[in-house]
Amino acid sequence: MATFAATHRMNPILVRDARVRWRGNRAFWTAFIYTSVLAVAMQWRYSDFHSNTGQSPFAAAGSGLL
Repeated sequence: MATFAATHRMNPILVRDARVRWRGNRAFWTAFIYTSVLAVAMQWRYSDFHSNTGQSPFAAAGSGLL
């Protein structure tokens, strides 16, 4: 199977540089913190919706899950 770089004709120097950068600790922590911020934001929105409507969003949508 062809790689992304081969199918999109990207600069091989840039592809190698991106691979090297994503192997380090900094990339892991950046992605982890970004994902954590998104998770906290979604939890905040969920709890805000739940407190305003008095029911879960699943029951409000009529899915019958709860």
